[in-house]
Amino acid sequence: MVRPPSSCLEDKFDVTLTREADIAVLVGWLQRVNWSPSRVGVAGTGLEAIGQITLTTKDGATHSFELWDRGVILPGGGRRWTWETDTARLAEIVKQAGAKAP
Repeated sequence: MVRPPSSCLEDKFDVTLTREADIAVLVGWLQRVNWSPSRVGVAGTGLEAIGQITLTTKDGATHSFELWDRGVILPGGGRRWTWETDTARLAEIVKQAGAKAP
């Protein structure tokens, strides 16, 4: 389920990307996140995920990322780590891939 912040996307979208070009754009968006340790934050208990991205590779491995209104959340080590990024761009990506609100 992908739901960027209400400021850039007000509807929920359930999108499955299968075209290589669409997947490449999404992976490119993830690669543009500044994953630097100096940019990481720790999500407080009140930070609620508003969406999720799950990537499944050809060999069946899965990688999941939660979304909040300003970025990406990754669980690890008993914490939820946050990185701010351009979620408006994510909204554009899912719409260009043909996403429709349910």
